[in-house]
Amino acid sequence: MPQSTLGGLCGAVLASAVSLSPCVAGAGESGLPEVRLTPPVVAVDGLEAHRVTLDGAWRFLKDVPESFDGTIASTDEWEEAESRQHFAFQGFGRMHRQLGVPVAWARNFEVPEAWEGRRIVLRFDSLDGDSAVWVNGQRVGGADLAYLPIEFDVTDVVRVGERNEVALTLARSYFTAWCGREMGGLLRPVFLQALPSVHLSRLRVTTDFDESYEDATLRLDVVVQNTTDAVASPQLRVMLRDVAGEAIALAEDRFLLRSVDAGQSASSVVEVPVSSPKHWHAETPNLYTLTAALLIDGEEQMRVERTVGFREVEVDGHRLLVNGAPLKVWGANQHVLYPGMDHAVPADLLRSDLKVLMELNINYIRPYPTPAQPYVDAANELGVFLSAEPALSGMLYWKGPDGDRGQNPVWHEPFRFAMATMLEAYGSEPSVIIWSLANECPYYDVFAQTALDTKAADPSRPVIFSSDQRKGINQPELDLNDDHYPRGGTVDVSVKGMITGGHWDDMPTDKPNLFTEWLHVNRTNPTELAYDPGIEDFWGIYAKAHAEYTWAHGHIVGGCVFNSVPTTGLHNYHPWGLVDDQRRPKDIAWHFARANAPLKVLSETADPVEDVASIRVQNRFAVTDLAELTLRYAHGSRAGELQPRSVKPGRKGRVQVPVDRGVSEPLRLEFVSPKGYVVEVAELPVVWTDAVSAAPDAVKQEFAPLQTEECEERVSVSGDGFVVTVDRQTGGLVASVSGAPVIVDGPNLVVRRSGWTGHIPGNHAVVNVPSGWSASSVSVAEIGDGGVEIEVRGVYEQAEGAFSYVVEPDGNLAVGYDFEWTAEVGLDGQQTYEVGLSFGVPRELDRLSWRRDGLWSVYPPAHIGRPVGDTLATGDPRWADMRNTMADGERKPWPQSQDLLDGLTRDFRSTKTRVHEAALLASTGVGVRVVSDGKQSVRVSPHDQANDRFALHVLDFYRGGTELHLVKSVSAGRFVVQQGTALNGTAVLRLLD
Repeated sequence: MPQSTLGGLCGAVLASAVSLSPCVAGAGESGLPEVRLTPPVVAVDGLEAHRVTLDGAWRFLKDVPESFDGTIASTDEWEEAESRQHFAFQGFGRMHRQLGVPVAWARNFEVPEAWEGRRIVLRFDSLDGDSAVWVNGQRVGGADLAYLPIEFDVTDVVRVGERNEVALTLARSYFTAWCGREMGGLLRPVFLQALPSVHLSRLRVTTDFDESYEDATLRLDVVVQNTTDAVASPQLRVMLRDVAGEAIALAEDRFLLRSVDAGQSASSVVEVPVSSPKHWHAETPNLYTLTAALLIDGEEQMRVERTVGFREVEVDGHRLLVNGAPLKVWGANQHVLYPGMDHAVPADLLRSDLKVLMELNINYIRPYPTPAQPYVDAANELGVFLSAEPALSGMLYWKGPDGDRGQNPVWHEPFRFAMATMLEAYGSEPSVIIWSLANECPYYDVFAQTALDTKAADPSRPVIFSSDQRKGINQPELDLNDDHYPRGGTVDVSVKGMITGGHWDDMPTDKPNLFTEWLHVNRTNPTELAYDPGIEDFWGIYAKAHAEYTWAHGHIVGGCVFNSVPTTGLHNYHPWGLVDDQRRPKDIAWHFARANAPLKVLSETADPVEDVASIRVQNRFAVTDLAELTLRYAHGSRAGELQPRSVKPGRKGRVQVPVDRGVSEPLRLEFVSPKGYVVEVAELPVVWTDAVSAAPDAVKQEFAPLQTEECEERVSVSGDGFVVTVDRQTGGLVASVSGAPVIVDGPNLVVRRSGWTGHIPGNHAVVNVPSGWSASSVSVAEIGDGGVEIEVRGVYEQAEGAFSYVVEPDGNLAVGYDFEWTAEVGLDGQQTYEVGLSFGVPRELDRLSWRRDGLWSVYPPAHIGRPVGDTLATGDPRWADMRNTMADGERKPWPQSQDLLDGLTRDFRSTKTRVHEAALLASTGVGVRVVSDGKQSVRVSPHDQANDRFALHVLDFYRGGTELHLVKSVSAGRFVVQQGTALNGTAVLRLLD
């Protein structure tokens, strides 16, 4: 809704004299520095070409000599480097780490003769470091800045129609050290811009709706700069084109602006009423195009264009509203990097990455560092909400150059300049809905003041402080609360979706809470990940819990998964992310997309009446009606598309789906958003309530009686085609089927701790803690129904108790364990990884199949968490030849689950949780099957360093990894192992022939 304004035409003169310094005046009314960035120019009267690019080959100095004075001739040590890619990728190594040690760039350029009499601006879309810029040997200015644009008026120092030179140095400063990335590159465009003597130096666009969010006001904040020696009386001619490119009829399209004295600038505010514009929202990214022409004495001087999205962001109590509708954030952090490019990512890859993430049901991204203009343009077009944040980061966790965690105020001025520059650069962009001050810093007074100044400069967006340790909570200057990784929550795995405890229960309810980092993907536990890829499947429990918690709590806006893509910068590499380096979706990507689906299928079965099934759904979109989606369905011979009935955002309802009468296969549903991608998919069992079926009488199979043989060395129990043998000295068992071994070692009591220690991963392996087993007795007894029970008592160095082996005539082998932990020092309960049994099995048993309970009704065919699966140890044979012939860097055509670890696929060696059955078979068909109740987990992994057998694990407790930033925030359960702790359970194995 409209803010209080001064009517259709107002403004005050800004005291901004033209100078050779950066185009920056004194403090504006907000208190932030006033920044000048020329709006996007599309035409300058009298010029066919009004821009000259300076991208490409530059001279470069990695070590700047003392003789350098801002001219090319002052040194002959120049080498050559390309802009738009970091020099470290061009053979020059990384930037100097010391403060104040610069690199230098220089090049020649020509100014077209047609530009005579024009104003000429030199624009850098980023200068990454503390800069000094010279043109033709004259210092034109500089700034201490990172990843943000800056421009200089160079009219009086360039020579039109002649050869010119530009030179600059970029140094690591106290401020840019806190920006946490490699400085010194020219990673974004550099160009010269010609302008009329009287020109637009600002055109900032905001939009306000009326109380019904029907009609809107287009507000144009305009600054005209007059570099002539006479008073100028400018006008602004406005044209607005709709999403189809058609011009919109405006009540008025020409506006008289404030007159501008010679050598001065003047600001005006123009308000343009627009009737019933289509809303811009991440779900409905309707973009208009504004063209504004500056007229002097009725003659056009120049034209600029901006895309316009009609949208309004408000904070209403504990709700964040966009166009009046409450917003839930299904978000992600993105380090805007690409392998081999650092931050110099081309526009097509920026857009491609955004599209990949959007199609994972991400509606909000917190990019780092401050994004380039093409990134924001793509977000405007595709429909993704963004925050914008200066690159300032890490004072909570790094002492910094002075060892003071940022207490030296020398960074305050460049920080405030960066904040003002960011507002000027992106203040017109509809996708940018939140201003963020910094990342994980103490909340110094300068942040509080800058928050107030930011809201004064731009009241159209809320302000947040993206921090940790509750530094961004309950700060009166902020519009939103933020706390990275709220501590101490617990997920009840059996409920599959709610978090309680810790700071999750005490978040303030007077403001919206947006967690700009949470739901950390696994990274700090690489030993665990190498040991067990199933951790990535278990992560889905956390993803679902975070999403359901967001939906259930009105004061929780949502949060951003950390991180969405791998970090592949110059000085670090973290393979975290929902996708890998090649942008293949990882297994966790499916979990994220399903957890955050804006449309939920609530029915667990389809119960048709005649030939129609009525399916319960919940619409979690913010503004999209269910009737705007397309539903694809398939059942038996019936398949097609339909438009569902209306279900308003936030409401529950039903969709009516045709089914094939009498067919028992599942009904498949795919809901397609208005943007054209699948937002939710489900498969529901079809239950025919009028069907009558009589189950056939079970035929009881007869088995031969067990034969037990005992001697001094062993006990052997034989049945139909199988033999189980127990060593009397060790208590270990082996088993064979049809003469082929299927168990060759075990059982082993499994109690493992996590694979990380603090922030330093890999300090110790994920090893089994119980050691030094010694059997004290082996006893044999017959039990009912013809079974035989063998009890083995003994001690480990850390525990004492017994194993029991119950052999049945049908080939069932139940292996129980009942131990008490006797060691004085146990395992930290927060780091207990798993508890259960393991068995050694021959490597010939190389086919794993399973049936388990999944989180979702549908999985991709090769997902490691699919409910029903069958996989070979070394993977699908069709990939074998390709693995050996692929060139380095060539895109892998197989899914992530088929990647190899120690020669075994992730699919084969990942833990399968909530198992009902899991069989490990040889090519001959012999093997062993685990039979369970959906509460145990099963994993196959290399047995030992020799890797001559596999280890089959049957686990009664499985924690799914201990990623540091994840488990400090929320845990899926603890198993505290200490002196006196009871450890017990049973693995039921079926010997197969």
